[in-house]
Amino acid sequence: MKKNLKGKFKYGALSVSLTVFVILAAVLLNVAMGVLDSMFDLSADFSMIQTTKIDEVSEAFIDEFNQSGLHVEIIVNGNESEFKKASYDAQATDSGTVSNVFSARRYTYELLQSFLSKSDNIEVHWIDIRYNPQFFKERGITLNDTTFITVYCPETRRSFLIDESVFDDNEYIGLERRIDGGIKNVTSEGMRTIGVIRDHGESITSYLWDLAELNGYNVEFIDLYDTEEISDDISFLIICNPTVTYSSEDIKKLDAYLNPAVKGERNDGDRSLIVFADSDMPQNPLLEDYLSTIWGIRLGSYNVFDPDNSSTVLNVNEPFLRVEYTGSGPSTAIAGTLAEERNYLNLTLGKARNLELTFETNSDGVQTTSLLRTISDDSFGKQIGSVQIDSSNFRDVTREDSDPTGQMTVGAMSYKQGSYDNGDEYGLTSSNVLVFGSTSLMDTYYLSNMAGNTSATSEYMLSMLAFLSGNENVVKIIAKSLISGTLEFGSDVMTVLISSLVIGLVPIVCAVVAVIRWRKRKYL
Repeated sequence: MKKNLKGKFKYGALSVSLTVFVILAAVLLNVAMGVLDSMFDLSADFSMIQTTKIDEVSEAFIDEFNQSGLHVEIIVNGNESEFKKASYDAQATDSGTVSNVFSARRYTYELLQSFLSKSDNIEVHWIDIRYNPQFFKERGITLNDTTFITVYCPETRRSFLIDESVFDDNEYIGLERRIDGGIKNVTSEGMRTIGVIRDHGESITSYLWDLAELNGYNVEFIDLYDTEEISDDISFLIICNPTVTYSSEDIKKLDAYLNPAVKGERNDGDRSLIVFADSDMPQNPLLEDYLSTIWGIRLGSYNVFDPDNSSTVLNVNEPFLRVEYTGSGPSTAIAGTLAEERNYLNLTLGKARNLELTFETNSDGVQTTSLLRTISDDSFGKQIGSVQIDSSNFRDVTREDSDPTGQMTVGAMSYKQGSYDNGDEYGLTSSNVLVFGSTSLMDTYYLSNMAGNTSATSEYMLSMLAFLSGNENVVKIIAKSLISGTLEFGSDVMTVLISSLVIGLVPIVCAVVAVIRWRKRKYL
Protein backbone atom coordinates (compact mmCIF):
# COMPACT_ATOMS: atom_id res chain seq x y z
CA MET A 1 0.00 0.00 0.00
CA LYS A 2 2.82 2.40 0.91
CA LYS A 3 4.56 1.51 -2.32
CA ASN A 4 1.47 2.44 -4.32
CA LEU A 5 1.09 5.74 -2.46
CA LYS A 6 4.74 6.53 -3.04
CA GLY A 7 4.36 5.79 -6.76
CA LYS A 8 1.27 7.99 -7.04
CA PHE A 9 3.02 10.83 -5.22
CA LYS A 10 6.08 10.55 -7.43
CA TYR A 11 3.93 10.46 -10.60
CA GLY A 12 1.86 13.46 -9.48
CA ALA A 13 4.88 15.53 -8.48
CA LEU A 14 6.52 14.92 -11.86
CA SER A 15 3.32 15.92 -13.71
CA VAL A 16 2.98 19.15 -11.70
CA SER A 17 6.65 20.03 -12.25
CA LEU A 18 6.41 19.51 -15.99
CA THR A 19 3.21 21.57 -16.20
CA VAL A 20 4.76 24.50 -14.29
CA PHE A 21 7.90 24.32 -16.44
CA VAL A 22 5.90 24.43 -19.69
CA ILE A 23 3.79 27.40 -18.50
CA LEU A 24 6.86 29.39 -17.41
CA ALA A 25 8.65 28.61 -20.68
CA ALA A 26 5.61 29.77 -22.70
CA VAL A 27 5.36 33.02 -20.72
CA LEU A 28 9.07 33.79 -21.08
CA LEU A 29 9.02 32.97 -24.81
CA ASN A 30 5.99 35.22 -25.32
CA VAL A 31 7.66 38.14 -23.53
CA ALA A 32 10.92 37.66 -25.43
CA MET A 33 9.22 37.47 -28.81
CA GLY A 34 7.17 40.58 -27.97
CA VAL A 35 10.33 42.57 -27.23
CA LEU A 36 12.12 41.31 -30.35
CA ASP A 37 9.07 41.99 -32.51
CA SER A 38 8.88 45.61 -31.35
CA MET A 39 12.57 46.03 -32.21
CA PHE A 40 12.92 44.08 -35.46
CA ASP A 41 9.35 43.53 -36.79
CA LEU A 42 9.25 39.73 -36.77
CA SER A 43 5.75 39.62 -38.23
CA ALA A 44 4.84 36.40 -39.98
CA ASP A 45 1.56 34.66 -40.67
CA PHE A 46 1.62 31.00 -39.67
CA SER A 47 -2.14 30.71 -39.09
CA MET A 48 -4.35 28.26 -40.95
CA ILE A 49 -6.51 31.14 -42.16
CA GLN A 50 -3.54 33.29 -43.26
CA THR A 51 -4.91 36.40 -41.57
CA THR A 52 -2.50 39.02 -42.88
CA LYS A 53 -1.67 37.43 -46.21
CA ILE A 54 -3.92 38.23 -49.16
CA ASP A 55 -5.90 35.20 -50.28
CA GLU A 56 -6.33 33.54 -53.66
CA VAL A 57 -9.17 35.90 -54.67
CA SER A 58 -6.97 38.95 -54.16
CA GLU A 59 -3.99 37.30 -55.85
CA ALA A 60 -6.06 36.45 -58.92
CA PHE A 61 -7.39 39.99 -59.07
CA ILE A 62 -3.94 41.57 -58.64
CA ASP A 63 -2.64 39.40 -61.49
CA GLU A 64 -5.48 40.76 -63.63
CA PHE A 65 -4.76 44.33 -62.49
CA ASN A 66 -1.02 44.05 -63.26
CA GLN A 67 -1.82 43.30 -66.89
CA SER A 68 -3.72 46.58 -67.25
CA GLY A 69 -0.56 48.69 -66.97
CA LEU A 70 -2.37 51.13 -64.66
CA HIS A 71 -1.10 52.31 -61.28
CA VAL A 72 -2.86 52.68 -57.93
CA GLU A 73 -2.09 54.67 -54.80
CA ILE A 74 -3.40 53.35 -51.49
CA ILE A 75 -3.52 56.33 -49.13
CA VAL A 76 -3.82 55.56 -45.41
CA ASN A 77 -4.96 58.20 -42.96
CA GLY A 78 -2.26 57.88 -40.31
CA ASN A 79 1.40 57.56 -39.41
CA GLU A 80 3.24 54.50 -40.76
CA SER A 81 5.36 53.93 -37.65
CA GLU A 82 2.28 53.84 -35.42
CA PHE A 83 0.65 51.21 -37.61
CA LYS A 84 3.85 49.18 -37.77
CA LYS A 85 4.43 49.15 -34.00
CA ALA A 86 0.81 48.45 -33.01
CA SER A 87 0.17 45.07 -31.42
CA TYR A 88 -3.21 44.87 -29.71
CA ASP A 89 -6.32 47.02 -29.38
CA ALA A 90 -8.49 47.15 -26.28
CA GLN A 91 -12.11 46.27 -26.92
CA ALA A 92 -15.10 46.28 -24.56
CA THR A 93 -17.19 43.12 -24.48
CA ASP A 94 -20.94 42.77 -23.92
CA SER A 95 -20.31 41.93 -20.26
CA GLY A 96 -18.47 45.20 -19.72
CA THR A 97 -15.00 43.71 -19.46
CA VAL A 98 -12.12 44.80 -21.68
CA SER A 99 -10.16 42.35 -23.83
CA ASN A 100 -7.19 42.67 -26.16
CA VAL A 101 -7.69 41.84 -29.83
CA PHE A 102 -5.30 41.79 -32.76
CA SER A 103 -4.70 45.42 -33.71
CA ALA A 104 -6.60 46.74 -36.71
CA ARG A 105 -3.69 49.10 -37.41
CA ARG A 106 -1.11 46.32 -37.34
CA TYR A 107 -3.35 44.20 -39.54
CA THR A 108 -3.64 47.09 -41.99
CA TYR A 109 0.13 47.54 -42.16
CA GLU A 110 0.87 43.86 -42.75
CA LEU A 111 -1.97 43.47 -45.26
CA LEU A 112 -0.70 46.41 -47.32
CA GLN A 113 2.80 44.93 -47.29
CA SER A 114 1.26 41.79 -48.76
CA PHE A 115 -0.41 43.82 -51.52
CA LEU A 116 2.87 45.60 -52.26
CA SER A 117 4.71 42.31 -52.59
CA LYS A 118 2.33 41.22 -55.38
CA SER A 119 2.50 44.29 -57.61
CA ASP A 120 4.98 46.94 -58.70
CA ASN A 121 2.00 49.07 -59.81
CA ILE A 122 0.76 49.65 -56.26
CA GLU A 123 2.13 52.40 -54.05
CA VAL A 124 1.20 53.05 -50.40
CA HIS A 125 1.16 56.55 -48.87
CA TRP A 126 0.75 57.27 -45.15
CA ILE A 127 -0.81 60.72 -44.97
CA ASP A 128 -2.40 62.39 -41.95
CA ILE A 129 -5.43 64.16 -43.42
CA ARG A 130 -5.26 66.92 -40.80
CA TYR A 131 -1.72 68.03 -41.68
CA ASN A 132 -1.54 67.47 -45.43
CA PRO A 133 -4.88 68.30 -47.10
CA GLN A 134 -3.01 69.56 -50.16
CA PHE A 135 -2.05 65.97 -51.04
CA PHE A 136 -5.72 65.16 -51.60
CA LYS A 137 -6.57 68.45 -53.31
CA GLU A 138 -3.91 67.82 -55.94
CA ARG A 139 -5.67 64.56 -56.78
CA GLY A 140 -9.17 65.99 -56.71
CA ILE A 141 -10.17 63.75 -53.79
CA THR A 142 -12.97 64.85 -51.47
CA LEU A 143 -12.83 62.98 -48.15
CA ASN A 144 -15.44 62.13 -45.54
CA ASP A 145 -14.90 62.69 -41.81
CA THR A 146 -14.60 58.92 -41.30
CA THR A 147 -12.39 58.06 -44.28
CA PHE A 148 -9.74 55.52 -43.32
CA ILE A 149 -8.18 54.56 -46.65
CA THR A 150 -8.43 56.12 -50.11
CA VAL A 151 -7.67 54.14 -53.26
CA TYR A 152 -6.70 56.40 -56.16
CA CYS A 153 -5.68 55.79 -59.79
CA PRO A 154 -3.53 58.59 -61.36
CA GLU A 155 -4.43 57.56 -64.92
CA THR A 156 -8.23 57.61 -64.47
CA ARG A 157 -8.20 60.20 -61.62
CA ARG A 158 -10.93 58.20 -59.89
CA SER A 159 -10.93 57.56 -56.14
CA PHE A 160 -12.62 55.07 -53.84
CA LEU A 161 -13.11 55.74 -50.12
CA ILE A 162 -12.96 53.08 -47.41
CA ASP A 163 -14.67 54.02 -44.16
CA GLU A 164 -13.19 53.28 -40.73
CA SER A 165 -16.30 51.20 -39.96
CA VAL A 166 -14.71 48.45 -42.08
CA PHE A 167 -13.38 47.03 -38.79
CA ASP A 168 -16.76 46.72 -37.10
CA ASP A 169 -17.14 43.33 -35.39
CA ASN A 170 -13.47 42.48 -36.08
CA GLU A 171 -14.24 41.33 -39.61
CA TYR A 172 -10.73 42.11 -40.80
CA ILE A 173 -11.20 40.30 -44.10
CA GLY A 174 -13.60 43.11 -45.04
CA LEU A 175 -10.66 45.49 -45.47
CA GLU A 176 -8.95 43.17 -47.94
CA ARG A 177 -12.12 42.96 -50.01
CA ARG A 178 -12.58 46.75 -49.84
CA ILE A 179 -9.06 47.30 -51.16
CA ASP A 180 -9.69 44.76 -53.93
CA GLY A 181 -12.91 46.52 -54.77
CA GLY A 182 -11.35 49.96 -54.59
CA ILE A 183 -8.65 49.00 -57.08
CA LYS A 184 -11.23 47.50 -59.39
CA ASN A 185 -13.53 50.50 -59.09
CA VAL A 186 -10.89 53.11 -59.94
CA THR A 187 -9.28 51.14 -62.79
CA SER A 188 -12.23 49.48 -64.55
CA GLU A 189 -12.91 50.60 -68.10
CA GLY A 190 -16.44 51.07 -69.40
CA MET A 191 -18.07 50.81 -65.98
CA ARG A 192 -21.68 49.65 -66.24
CA THR A 193 -24.46 51.36 -64.30
CA ILE A 194 -27.20 49.68 -62.29
CA GLY A 195 -30.42 51.68 -62.10
CA VAL A 196 -32.62 51.00 -59.05
CA ILE A 197 -36.25 52.12 -59.14
CA ARG A 198 -37.28 53.36 -55.70
CA ASP A 199 -40.42 55.49 -55.95
CA HIS A 200 -43.01 52.68 -56.01
CA GLY A 201 -42.46 51.39 -52.49
CA GLU A 202 -39.72 49.00 -53.59
CA SER A 203 -37.59 47.09 -51.10
CA ILE A 204 -34.15 48.69 -51.02
CA THR A 205 -31.23 46.77 -49.51
CA SER A 206 -27.95 48.66 -49.42
CA TYR A 207 -25.56 45.71 -49.37
CA LEU A 208 -26.21 44.85 -53.02
CA TRP A 209 -25.02 48.31 -53.98
CA ASP A 210 -21.87 47.89 -51.87
CA LEU A 211 -21.23 44.55 -53.56
CA ALA A 212 -21.76 46.10 -57.00
CA GLU A 213 -19.40 49.00 -56.31
CA LEU A 214 -16.75 46.58 -55.04
CA ASN A 215 -16.91 44.89 -58.43
CA GLY A 216 -16.66 47.94 -60.66
CA TYR A 217 -20.31 48.95 -61.18
CA ASN A 218 -21.97 52.31 -60.68
CA VAL A 219 -25.31 52.49 -58.85
CA GLU A 220 -27.96 55.10 -59.60
CA PHE A 221 -31.40 55.44 -57.98
CA ILE A 222 -34.30 56.30 -60.26
CA ASP A 223 -37.67 57.93 -59.57
CA LEU A 224 -39.89 57.07 -62.53
CA TYR A 225 -42.37 59.82 -61.67
CA ASP A 226 -39.68 62.45 -62.27
CA THR A 227 -38.00 60.72 -65.23
CA GLU A 228 -39.15 61.32 -68.80
CA GLU A 229 -37.05 58.47 -70.12
CA ILE A 230 -34.61 56.02 -68.60
CA SER A 231 -31.05 56.98 -69.47
CA ASP A 232 -29.11 55.08 -72.12
CA ASP A 233 -26.31 54.83 -69.54
CA ILE A 234 -28.32 52.30 -67.50
CA SER A 235 -27.24 48.73 -68.29
CA PHE A 236 -29.32 46.99 -65.61
CA LEU A 237 -32.66 48.19 -64.27
CA ILE A 238 -33.82 46.63 -60.99
CA ILE A 239 -37.34 46.45 -59.52
CA CYS A 240 -37.71 44.78 -56.13
CA ASN A 241 -41.12 43.92 -54.62
CA PRO A 242 -42.97 47.18 -55.35
CA THR A 243 -45.95 48.02 -53.14
CA VAL A 244 -47.28 50.87 -55.34
CA THR A 245 -49.02 50.04 -58.63
CA TYR A 246 -47.17 50.92 -61.83
CA SER A 247 -49.09 53.22 -64.18
CA SER A 248 -49.39 52.97 -67.95
CA GLU A 249 -46.83 55.79 -68.25
CA ASP A 250 -44.41 53.83 -66.09
CA ILE A 251 -44.82 50.77 -68.31
CA LYS A 252 -44.18 52.87 -71.42
CA LYS A 253 -40.89 54.05 -69.93
CA LEU A 254 -39.86 50.47 -69.16
CA ASP A 255 -40.80 49.36 -72.67
CA ALA A 256 -38.91 52.23 -74.32
CA TYR A 257 -35.85 51.35 -72.26
CA LEU A 258 -35.99 47.67 -73.25
CA ASN A 259 -36.55 48.35 -76.95
CA PRO A 260 -33.54 50.41 -78.10
CA ALA A 261 -34.40 49.77 -81.76
CA VAL A 262 -37.36 52.14 -81.31
CA LYS A 263 -34.93 55.01 -80.71
CA GLY A 264 -32.35 53.66 -83.16
CA GLU A 265 -29.46 55.13 -81.20
CA ARG A 266 -28.33 52.52 -78.70
CA ASN A 267 -24.75 51.40 -79.40
CA ASP A 268 -23.03 50.82 -76.05
CA GLY A 269 -24.26 47.38 -74.96
CA ASP A 270 -27.27 45.39 -73.89
CA ARG A 271 -30.15 46.36 -71.60
CA SER A 272 -31.66 44.27 -68.84
CA LEU A 273 -34.64 44.52 -66.51
CA ILE A 274 -34.40 42.40 -63.35
CA VAL A 275 -37.53 41.96 -61.22
CA PHE A 276 -37.68 40.42 -57.74
CA ALA A 277 -41.19 39.65 -56.50
CA ASP A 278 -41.96 37.30 -53.61
CA SER A 279 -45.30 36.25 -52.12
CA ASP A 280 -45.49 39.47 -50.05
CA MET A 281 -45.75 41.67 -53.14
CA PRO A 282 -49.24 43.16 -53.63
CA GLN A 283 -50.86 42.69 -57.02
CA ASN A 284 -49.44 45.06 -59.62
CA PRO A 285 -51.70 44.45 -62.65
CA LEU A 286 -50.03 46.51 -65.40
CA LEU A 287 -46.50 45.46 -64.47
CA GLU A 288 -47.48 41.79 -64.17
CA ASP A 289 -49.39 41.90 -67.45
CA TYR A 290 -46.41 43.50 -69.21
CA LEU A 291 -44.03 40.81 -67.96
CA SER A 292 -46.46 38.04 -68.90
CA THR A 293 -47.77 39.24 -72.28
CA ILE A 294 -44.67 40.86 -73.76
CA TRP A 295 -41.90 38.88 -72.07
CA GLY A 296 -43.57 35.54 -71.37
CA ILE A 297 -42.98 35.35 -67.59
CA ARG A 298 -46.00 35.25 -65.30
CA LEU A 299 -45.82 35.74 -61.55
CA GLY A 300 -47.48 32.65 -60.08
CA SER A 301 -49.97 32.53 -57.22
CA TYR A 302 -48.33 29.83 -55.07
CA ASN A 303 -45.93 29.75 -52.16
CA VAL A 304 -43.31 27.12 -52.99
CA PHE A 305 -42.36 24.28 -50.62
CA ASP A 306 -39.87 21.43 -50.88
CA PRO A 307 -39.66 19.63 -47.48
CA ASP A 308 -36.78 17.39 -48.60
CA ASN A 309 -34.62 20.43 -49.34
CA SER A 310 -35.57 22.85 -46.58
CA SER A 311 -34.31 23.76 -43.14
CA THR A 312 -36.78 24.88 -40.47
CA VAL A 313 -34.54 24.59 -37.39
CA LEU A 314 -34.45 28.21 -36.26
CA ASN A 315 -31.61 27.89 -33.78
CA VAL A 316 -29.28 26.47 -36.46
CA ASN A 317 -30.22 28.39 -39.62
CA GLU A 318 -32.67 30.94 -40.83
CA PRO A 319 -35.48 28.81 -42.36
CA PHE A 320 -34.61 28.38 -46.02
CA LEU A 321 -35.67 26.64 -49.21
CA ARG A 322 -32.84 25.27 -51.35
CA VAL A 323 -33.21 25.58 -55.12
CA GLU A 324 -31.11 24.39 -58.07
CA TYR A 325 -30.04 25.63 -61.50
CA THR A 326 -32.15 24.36 -64.39
CA GLY A 327 -29.38 23.43 -66.82
CA SER A 328 -30.56 25.65 -69.67
CA GLY A 329 -27.88 27.54 -71.62
CA PRO A 330 -28.32 30.89 -69.83
CA SER A 331 -28.79 29.17 -66.47
CA THR A 332 -25.54 27.22 -66.82
CA ALA A 333 -23.65 30.29 -68.03
CA ILE A 334 -24.81 32.34 -65.04
CA ALA A 335 -24.31 29.62 -62.41
CA GLY A 336 -20.85 28.66 -63.67
CA THR A 337 -18.86 26.71 -61.09
CA LEU A 338 -21.72 26.96 -58.60
CA ALA A 339 -23.61 24.40 -60.66
CA GLU A 340 -20.56 22.17 -61.13
CA GLU A 341 -19.94 22.14 -57.37
CA ARG A 342 -23.67 21.65 -56.61
CA ASN A 343 -23.51 24.81 -54.52
CA TYR A 344 -27.19 25.64 -54.70
CA LEU A 345 -28.96 28.82 -53.62
CA ASN A 346 -31.00 29.32 -50.45
CA LEU A 347 -34.24 31.35 -50.46
CA THR A 348 -36.28 32.44 -47.48
CA LEU A 349 -38.78 29.69 -46.75
CA GLY A 350 -42.45 30.62 -46.91
CA LYS A 351 -42.00 33.64 -49.22
CA ALA A 352 -40.75 32.17 -52.50
CA ARG A 353 -43.40 32.16 -55.24
CA ASN A 354 -43.62 30.18 -58.45
CA LEU A 355 -43.22 31.55 -61.98
CA GLU A 356 -44.84 30.37 -65.20
CA LEU A 357 -43.58 30.70 -68.78
CA THR A 358 -46.47 31.74 -71.02
CA PHE A 359 -44.59 30.87 -74.24
CA GLU A 360 -41.22 29.57 -75.43
CA THR A 361 -40.87 31.91 -78.43
CA ASN A 362 -43.32 34.49 -79.75
CA SER A 363 -43.75 36.30 -83.08
CA ASP A 364 -41.58 39.22 -81.88
CA GLY A 365 -38.62 36.92 -81.40
CA VAL A 366 -38.78 36.86 -77.59
CA GLN A 367 -37.45 33.59 -76.14
CA THR A 368 -37.96 32.34 -72.57
CA THR A 369 -36.08 29.91 -70.36
CA SER A 370 -36.03 28.81 -66.72
CA LEU A 371 -33.08 29.69 -64.49
CA LEU A 372 -33.93 28.37 -61.00
CA ARG A 373 -36.28 25.65 -59.77
CA THR A 374 -37.02 23.47 -56.78
CA ILE A 375 -34.90 20.33 -56.46
CA SER A 376 -37.40 17.60 -55.62
CA ASP A 377 -40.27 16.25 -57.73
CA ASP A 378 -42.23 16.19 -54.46
CA SER A 379 -42.15 19.97 -54.08
CA PHE A 380 -45.54 21.65 -54.11
CA GLY A 381 -47.29 25.02 -54.04
CA LYS A 382 -49.74 26.54 -51.58
CA GLN A 383 -52.12 29.23 -52.79
CA ILE A 384 -50.78 32.57 -51.55
CA GLY A 385 -52.92 33.69 -48.65
CA SER A 386 -54.60 30.29 -48.17
CA VAL A 387 -52.51 29.43 -45.13
CA GLN A 388 -50.87 31.64 -42.53
CA ILE A 389 -47.14 30.83 -42.74
CA ASP A 390 -44.68 31.81 -40.02
CA SER A 391 -41.64 30.42 -38.24
CA SER A 392 -43.77 28.30 -35.89
CA ASN A 393 -45.58 26.13 -38.45
CA PHE A 394 -43.20 25.41 -41.36
CA ARG A 395 -43.16 21.71 -40.51
CA ASP A 396 -46.94 21.56 -40.45
CA VAL A 397 -47.29 22.73 -44.08
CA THR A 398 -47.96 19.57 -46.10
CA ARG A 399 -49.18 18.87 -49.61
CA GLU A 400 -52.90 18.41 -50.22
CA ASP A 401 -54.58 16.90 -53.29
CA SER A 402 -55.52 20.33 -54.61
CA ASP A 403 -51.95 21.63 -54.47
CA PRO A 404 -49.81 21.63 -57.64
CA THR A 405 -46.78 19.36 -57.31
CA GLY A 406 -43.48 18.69 -59.09
CA GLN A 407 -40.43 20.84 -59.72
CA MET A 408 -41.48 24.49 -59.71
CA THR A 409 -39.76 27.42 -61.44
CA VAL A 410 -38.67 30.30 -59.18
CA GLY A 411 -36.33 32.11 -61.59
CA ALA A 412 -36.76 32.75 -65.33
CA MET A 413 -35.36 34.81 -68.18
CA SER A 414 -36.59 36.09 -71.55
CA TYR A 415 -34.54 37.82 -74.22
CA LYS A 416 -34.57 39.13 -77.77
CA GLN A 417 -32.17 40.82 -80.14
CA GLY A 418 -32.63 44.26 -81.63
CA SER A 419 -30.55 46.59 -83.77
CA TYR A 420 -29.24 50.13 -83.67
CA ASP A 421 -28.24 52.53 -86.43
CA ASN A 422 -26.95 55.96 -85.45
CA GLY A 423 -25.71 56.84 -88.91
CA ASP A 424 -22.07 56.06 -88.20
CA GLU A 425 -22.49 52.55 -86.86
CA TYR A 426 -24.89 49.63 -87.13
CA GLY A 427 -25.06 46.58 -84.90
CA LEU A 428 -27.09 44.23 -82.75
CA THR A 429 -28.04 44.57 -79.13
CA SER A 430 -29.90 42.30 -76.72
CA SER A 431 -32.81 43.09 -74.41
CA ASN A 432 -33.20 40.82 -71.38
CA VAL A 433 -35.83 40.42 -68.70
CA LEU A 434 -35.14 38.31 -65.61
CA VAL A 435 -37.77 37.59 -62.97
CA PHE A 436 -37.20 35.89 -59.61
CA GLY A 437 -39.96 34.73 -57.30
CA SER A 438 -37.96 35.72 -54.22
CA THR A 439 -36.29 38.82 -52.84
CA SER A 440 -33.68 36.69 -51.05
CA LEU A 441 -31.19 37.25 -53.87
CA MET A 442 -31.13 40.91 -52.85
CA ASP A 443 -31.37 40.34 -49.09
CA THR A 444 -28.40 41.47 -46.98
CA TYR A 445 -28.45 38.23 -44.94
CA TYR A 446 -27.80 36.14 -48.04
CA LEU A 447 -25.54 38.60 -49.86
CA SER A 448 -23.24 39.80 -47.09
CA ASN A 449 -22.12 36.31 -46.08
CA MET A 450 -22.45 37.33 -42.43
CA ALA A 451 -23.63 33.81 -41.66
CA GLY A 452 -20.41 32.43 -43.09
CA ASN A 453 -22.23 30.12 -45.48
CA THR A 454 -24.07 32.20 -48.07
CA SER A 455 -21.43 33.40 -50.55
CA ALA A 456 -23.23 31.49 -53.34
CA THR A 457 -25.84 34.25 -53.51
CA SER A 458 -23.22 36.97 -54.05
CA GLU A 459 -21.43 34.86 -56.64
CA TYR A 460 -24.68 34.21 -58.47
CA MET A 461 -25.67 37.88 -58.57
CA LEU A 462 -22.25 38.97 -59.81
CA SER A 463 -22.19 36.19 -62.40
CA MET A 464 -25.62 37.29 -63.59
CA LEU A 465 -24.47 40.90 -64.08
CA ALA A 466 -21.31 39.72 -65.84
CA PHE A 467 -23.30 37.41 -68.12
CA LEU A 468 -25.78 40.12 -69.05
CA SER A 469 -22.99 42.58 -69.84
CA GLY A 470 -21.00 40.03 -71.82
CA ASN A 471 -18.06 40.18 -69.42
CA GLU A 472 -18.07 36.75 -67.81
CA ASN A 473 -14.34 36.15 -67.22
CA VAL A 474 -13.85 38.44 -64.22
CA VAL A 475 -12.63 37.93 -60.66
CA LYS A 476 -15.56 38.27 -58.27
CA ILE A 477 -14.82 40.26 -55.13
CA ILE A 478 -17.09 38.86 -52.43
CA ALA A 479 -17.07 39.68 -48.72
CA LYS A 480 -16.45 36.91 -46.24
CA SER A 481 -16.11 36.93 -42.48
CA LEU A 482 -13.45 35.27 -40.35
CA ILE A 483 -15.47 35.81 -37.18
CA SER A 484 -19.10 35.04 -37.93
CA GLY A 485 -20.05 31.59 -39.08
CA THR A 486 -22.70 28.95 -38.83
CA LEU A 487 -22.83 25.26 -39.58
CA GLU A 488 -25.15 24.80 -42.52
CA PHE A 489 -27.39 21.76 -42.93
CA GLY A 490 -29.07 20.92 -46.21
CA SER A 491 -32.34 19.76 -44.66
CA ASP A 492 -34.11 19.03 -41.38
CA VAL A 493 -33.13 15.36 -41.66
CA MET A 494 -29.44 16.25 -41.86
CA THR A 495 -29.85 18.65 -38.93
CA VAL A 496 -31.31 15.92 -36.72
CA LEU A 497 -28.58 13.42 -37.66
CA ILE A 498 -25.68 15.81 -37.05
CA SER A 499 -27.23 17.16 -33.83
CA SER A 500 -27.74 13.63 -32.51
CA LEU A 501 -24.12 12.80 -33.32
CA VAL A 502 -22.74 15.89 -31.55
CA ILE A 503 -25.11 15.88 -28.59
CA GLY A 504 -25.22 12.12 -28.04
CA LEU A 505 -22.23 10.25 -29.42
CA VAL A 506 -19.42 12.72 -28.67
CA PRO A 507 -20.15 12.96 -24.90
CA ILE A 508 -20.39 9.16 -24.71
CA VAL A 509 -16.98 8.74 -26.37
CA CYS A 510 -15.47 11.32 -24.00
CA ALA A 511 -16.96 9.51 -21.00
CA VAL A 512 -15.55 6.15 -22.12
CA VAL A 513 -12.08 7.66 -22.58
CA ALA A 514 -12.28 9.26 -19.12
CA VAL A 515 -13.23 5.94 -17.48
CA ILE A 516 -10.35 4.13 -19.21
CA ARG A 517 -7.86 6.78 -18.04
CA TRP A 518 -9.24 6.65 -14.51
CA ARG A 519 -8.85 2.86 -14.32
CA LYS A 520 -5.25 3.05 -15.56
CA ARG A 521 -4.33 5.59 -12.88
CA LYS A 522 -6.16 3.62 -10.21
CA TYR A 523 -3.68 0.77 -10.46
CA LEU A 524 -0.46 2.78 -10.61
